[in-house]
Parts: sequence; structure tokens; C-alpha cells
Amino acid sequence: MEVKPEPKKEELKTTLDTKSENQSHPMMAMERRKVNEKLLSVAETFPNVHLHFKHKLVSANLEEGHLVLSCPEGTTVEVDAQLVIGADGAHSTLRSEMMKKPRFDFSQEYISHGYKEFQLLPDKNGEYAIVEDYLHVWPRDGFMLIAIPNKDPSFTCTLFMPFENFDSLKTKEDVLSFFNSVFPDFVQLMGEERILEDFFKNPVWHTVSIKLRSLVNSFWFLLERKVMYALNRLMPKTFIPLHTMMVRLLLMTGSVTGLAGLMVILKTWRFRIS
Repeated sequence: MEVKPEPKKEELKTTLDTKSENQSHPMMAMERRKVNEKLLSVAETFPNVHLHFKHKLVSANLEEGHLVLSCPEGTTVEVDAQLVIGADGAHSTLRSEMMKKPRFDFSQEYISHGYKEFQLLPDKNGEYAIVEDYLHVWPRDGFMLIAIPNKDPSFTCTLFMPFENFDSLKTKEDVLSFFNSVFPDFVQLMGEERILEDFFKNPVWHTVSIKLRSLVNSFWFLLERKVMYALNRLMPKTFIPLHTMMVRLLLMTGSVTGLAGLMVILKTWRFRIS
């Protein structure tokens, strides 16, 4: 496979037809932990926000908004709430409570591809190793490698590949043979030693597709769905439907700023294909 030299920024072309390239909106990747820390720090500045760590949901009565949580010291606490938001991941306790209700359809399917992350460090001058304001993609037959710039300046690189391909890479020789034959330019950028270190240090993560279908009888939910679909038909590149009960809360509180937050504005990403 031919290894092409890294092009200059002015030589790069976008795969999308954009009228302008806004350099004030660079594309960045952030660690989920750092995002959570930042959001928590901001939340703590509001006097009406109280954070409780290491409290685990035990059971929930969703009709009455009654929750039972376990505390770090082994006791339980009961809480009543007007709005309950379940953000507890793929193996959600709150979802398990919802599944106990009649006419609640649920399906779960694990994706056949896993993913493993690599860290492309800055070059010897402390600069980005490749052009920073592009999503770099190495598409291959049945799998791909992507690189998204961080702020430090490094790149978070992710290899998406079927699990059986990951399982076949058992030794250092297997890994180097694979990368040198499929991603030779990436090997030149990152180096064999770093690739081996990240490959055997970082796990192969899995993804799961979860679909929920339930009897919906909320007037506000149905109204929001109709409005969002209407906006999506009028401006398909600007609005996407978001079906949440947050609209009900925002309409009750008159929060225009919050309502605007439900309108997802899609930005055009620039790609570099290798």
C-alpha cells in the first residue's frame, strides 16, 4: 500500500459541499470524565442544585415520582420528584422499572463491531502531528480508523472493527503486521511502540442498541413530537426531533433559553479521507 505524505492545510479538500469554513468552530474531542467534571462544576454554582454522590437507585414508582435509593453507609433514602430523568446507561435500573409495566416493548441488540482507542501524541515540536481541524478517517473493508483532535494538542483515535478481527490479534507480531499492512501511514505517525502499548493497555469496548416502545398518553409529549416533526420537515438540516418530557417542564416554567436548547443545530464537519 502506498504511503502518501501529509498534505498541507491549503491542499486539503472537504468531502461535504459547504458555503463557508468557520474556523471559529473547530472540531474537538473531549474525555467523558472531563466533560462530567465540567458539568458538575457548573451545576454546583446554582443554589437550587444539590449533588448526591454514591446514591444508587433501588426502585422507582414512576407514576408518583417516588424513588428509593441506597446510600454509601448502607441505609436507604426515599425521594419524591416531579421530574425523573434516567441517565444511568445501557444497564439502567430506571429502565428495568419501566419494563415491569404492561405494554412496554423492549429490544436489545449488541453491535457486531467493537472499538479500541489510541492516543496520537503531539510531534517533537509540541504541535499537532496532523492537521488539527479535520476529522481524519481511514476507511477500510468492514472497519475503519478515525482521529479527532483534542485540545492539548493530541488526537483521540478510534479503531472500529468486528470482534472476530480484534480476537485474531493476539501477539505483538499480529498487531504490527495488521497495522503495517492496513494503516501504514498511521504507523508512521504514531510509531510501532505506542501502537502496541495502547493496543494491549486499552480494552475493546462494546456498543448496544436498545429500542423502547411504550404506550404514550402524555398530551405534552405528543404535542412536542408533532411540533418537532413539523420543524424537521421544514428545516431537515437544522432541526432533528427530540422526544423528551423536558418540553413540558420548560413550558410550565416559561424557560425560553431552555426550550432553545432542545433545538439541535447540526454543524457541517470537514473530513479528510486517507
